[in-house]
Amino acid sequence: GYYSIIYQAVTTGSLKRASLKMPHWSETIRSAFYAISAGEPVRENSSLEMASSFIVGDDINITVSLKDAAGNAVTGYADDIVLTMANKIEKSGAWHDNNN
Repeated sequence: GYYSIIYQAVTTGSLKRASLKMPHWSETIRSAFYAISAGEPVRENSSLEMASSFIVGDDINITVSLKDAAGNAVTGYADDIVLTMANKIEKSGAWHDNNN
């Protein structure tokens, strides 16, 4: 007979497998490998961090953390980040995605 169940993917990862073992079986059946990727970044779980005061000439280091609805880190959006900030000169030229 066929049986089915639905689970929710929550944590990102690759090379995952599902396993099935009945109580009277000596061996386990394993699925093919699968991956779980992060969803789109959501405002509620993302953040913008920087110091609260600077002296003229200081570097202003800014860290953006993008997370999906489940709180997983979202990568691959460096080209989509738009930061608006007064009284600054851009030094590095582009956002760097740390892939974490």
